[in-house]
Amino acid sequence: MNEHRDLRAIDEILAARDLQDRDMGLWGFLSLVGQLGFQKRWAQTPRIPQTSVLGHLLFVAVMAYFISLEIGACPRRRYNNFFGGLFHDLPEVLTRDIVAPVKKSVTGLDDLIKQLEKQSMEERILPLLPEAWRSEIRYFTEDEFAGKIRPPGAPEPVILKQDLGAEQNSDDLDPLDGRIIEACDKLAAYMEASLSIRLGVAPQALVDGKRNMYTRFHRSVVSGYPVGQLFDYFW
Repeated sequence: MNEHRDLRAIDEILAARDLQDRDMGLWGFLSLVGQLGFQKRWAQTPRIPQTSVLGHLLFVAVMAYFISLEIGACPRRRYNNFFGGLFHDLPEVLTRDIVAPVKKSVTGLDDLIKQLEKQSMEERILPLLPEAWRSEIRYFTEDEFAGKIRPPGAPEPVILKQDLGAEQNSDDLDPLDGRIIEACDKLAAYMEASLSIRLGVAPQALVDGKRNMYTRFHRSVVSGYPVGQLFDYFW
């Protein structure tokens, strides 16, 4: 990292590393987020090859960016979709990877987990970051699968009930395609399940998960992009 010390953020990170309270600030943030590299996906389900939450985040971010290019997203929208994908599971560094069937097994559990994640972000993660960054991180991690915009002067993001359209495709509106990020998130899980099944490790949770995700997304078109074709390709 030293060779990039001319970059302000890198310089601040390295400076924080040498402080006595280095667990606070940017170095503490990187150390905490780095734990996602050792946190397994599908932790309670036998599966090969094993993948990490951190690797999953990068995959989702890259796929969201590529789809953004395909649909002609404006620069700010591409930026938001990439970083929204990169940070969408950030709270899991505190709550761990709780699989969807568990979240849906008890009425209200998913909402309770969301509240816990938001509280944990405010208490443990956001204080590690410069004040100027916190609003953007909230934008990426709260309502992460919702389409939204931040019009100039608006006190809170505006959640949209439909996909972003041409009228929202403007840098001034700070658009983010949460549904694209969700589709990429589910595509990643679908590919993980599909590959493991092909390799002969096929517990019922993977078989059911693959089938349910395919049923939901194989005909989906999100913001004009036929994401369902990707699910067909990896069947």
